[in-house]
Amino acid sequence: METLQSIIEESKDKGYFSIVQARTFTKRCFNDLIDDEYSSSTERQDAIDLVKKIVASESQSSGSTDEYYDYAVVFARNNEYDLACDVLSCGLNRYPKNNDLLAYYLLCATKSSSDEHYKRCDNVYETLQSIRPHLWTWRAYDFSISYLLDKNDRETGVELKNIMSECLDLAHEFQKRIPTNELAYLVIP
Repeated sequence: METLQSIIEESKDKGYFSIVQARTFTKRCFNDLIDDEYSSSTERQDAIDLVKKIVASESQSSGSTDEYYDYAVVFARNNEYDLACDVLSCGLNRYPKNNDLLAYYLLCATKSSSDEHYKRCDNVYETLQSIRPHLWTWRAYDFSISYLLDKNDRETGVELKNIMSECLDLAHEFQKRIPTNELAYLVIP
């Protein structure tokens, strides 16, 4: 069974952290929370220590867009949205135009306790908007609309009407581009 120390030592030998290996380790740590309350705090801390090391050395991590996404999902499912955003930021540094990473960042940042994560959302959303619409996945539409609805709840003033109009436009575009996805019909505010 891998330990935090063995992963760190292996990363020194290889010269990088494997995102797949980190996700597998982290998922096991969080799953063990259910099985054994005593070891849970230690294993949870190991998972957090590992992601902090990966974030600190982000140029020394290796993974595909899906692997960064899946790693972030492990943290989000355990209500660790700050860490999920950090993982997504690492992925976005390597793949700055991936619409799933951008979209999931928007969703996690609205739930993050870090103001810095939320402040980055406008730039992330602009980057997502710069991607041709026919390349958008259902996540890009669904999570963008969730972000805009959250922004609508946080903002005040004249911009509110524009935000709701943009949500409606995105929902219609979602229905047009991916008509077989039922989420396209559930997101209209």
